[in-house]
Amino acid sequence: MYFDVNYQPLELTGDAPLRRHGRDGAYLSFEQQISGIASKSGAQLFLNITQADRNTSPTTDRQIAFGVQYKGLLRSRPNDVMGLGIGTTRVNSRVAAGERLLDEIAGEDVVPVQTSEYEAEVYYGWTPWPFAILRPNLQFVVHPGGSGAYENEIVIGLKTTIEF
Repeated sequence: MYFDVNYQPLELTGDAPLRRHGRDGAYLSFEQQISGIASKSGAQLFLNITQADRNTSPTTDRQIAFGVQYKGLLRSRPNDVMGLGIGTTRVNSRVAAGERLLDEIAGEDVVPVQTSEYEAEVYYGWTPWPFAILRPNLQFVVHPGGSGAYENEIVIGLKTTIEF
């Protein structure tokens, strides 16, 4: 991501990138029911962490998401889910090092240096039929793309799931 075949910064030499053998990474997924009846109703906490190999990951090397969701908030809608999640995505530090080097060479901030993006999302999963879920969501993104050079964003989305 940063070095060429001679262990020099790619941004300086333009040579072929250093090839590395093997990749590693890890993930952790945690869910805990804190109220109600497991898999049927109540509140559930979740935590997801993903760590990628920073030597080979071309963009991001870590993501963390934490939140709570509540199933069966309304008695008339027992399968609907409402949730809130907060997360961060970190841009590979070697990508950022290359961007800093390009700015140093140029003598000014030509390339926005990427670090981390932060997100918050609120969603409601509506289950109109047992096989379909419509999940509108509202997201707030701080430092889109991991850079403070861009304005914070509000995103309106819709996730649709159909089970066969």
